[in-house]
Amino acid sequence: MQHLKQYVKAGFILTCIGDDAPPSYVESRLGDSYADKIMDHILKFHDKNYSKFEYLATGGSDDRQYGSPGVDLPMVVVSRSFVDYAAYHTSDDNLAAISVNALSDSLSIMQKTIILLENDKIYQRTGLCEPQLGKRGLYPTISTLDSTSIVNIQQDLLAYSDGNHILLDIGIRKNISALKFIDLIEPLLKYDLIKQI
Repeated sequence: MQHLKQYVKAGFILTCIGDDAPPSYVESRLGDSYADKIMDHILKFHDKNYSKFEYLATGGSDDRQYGSPGVDLPMVVVSRSFVDYAAYHTSDDNLAAISVNALSDSLSIMQKTIILLENDKIYQRTGLCEPQLGKRGLYPTISTLDSTSIVNIQQDLLAYSDGNHILLDIGIRKNISALKFIDLIEPLLKYDLIKQI
């Protein structure tokens, strides 16, 4: 168990992810783990109809073991109808409730989660004040709604790349998906405007 406590950054227990209910998740026991924050963030931008349930809202799954006092691993349950699925662990549970669309949507949620987990690093600006982006080809020469949005997101990223914030922190603070920062990192690294901590 000590090995898990040392190395598990966030865990996601997938339960009842194939039915057509909106996505949901069950919080970790204390509700403030990295897994809670990342799942809440991903679902917020994936489906506005998502639900969040507190730890004791269900009869329990493996989350009760992983979140047990003394174990306290940062794990949440990712689901669709787990909390409200009366047939769970009964003989009425069958494949009729599963849809291809729901499984595909659940896969998309987990793909986004993994992408953010793998890229959620801390960056620090290498210089003082706002850098000149135009001379590096990072500022559009023609203004469109899309280019303005990208510039704003890039400037948000630069403003909070202070060596103290992961991408998720910045996304939460600015109320935009942290996934939007990922494609902007490489050019900023290339021009030595930020460095990874």
